[in-house]
Amino acid sequence: MDDPLYNRDILRLAAASAAPERLPAPDITVVRDSLTCGSRITVDLTVDGDRVTGYGHAIQACAIGQAAAAMVGRHAPGRTFGQISDFRDAMHQMLSSGELANVPDGWPELPVFAVVHHHPARHEASLLALDAILEARDRLAAS
Repeated sequence: MDDPLYNRDILRLAAASAAPERLPAPDITVVRDSLTCGSRITVDLTVDGDRVTGYGHAIQACAIGQAAAAMVGRHAPGRTFGQISDFRDAMHQMLSSGELANVPDGWPELPVFAVVHHHPARHEASLLALDAILEARDRLAAS
């Protein structure tokens, strides 16, 4: 565990988390809380069928949660819910095992989060934005 949790790459991504502001007319809004660290994200999405066409958020979280939300905000628009779910699975696997078998196409920042493996209390914050998108998918499917 030589790498610091709040390294330069994490802090750069966290600084970018304010960029995707709330959407003015979302198709769905989901609020998710991390029970382990108290982080909260509100995610707004516009969708076209199974594809996320717009993403916005407001977040109150540690730098890890902010960095992960910034990454999601940068790469979720244009992707299908299935692609986002596959990425969430890859990130969860990396957080759990500490190993990254492959970086899914279009998510180049994923290896930055390898250091979070050693901090289980930050895993949930790392997945918060992705879990909000997948909850939106489930709610849309149920309506």
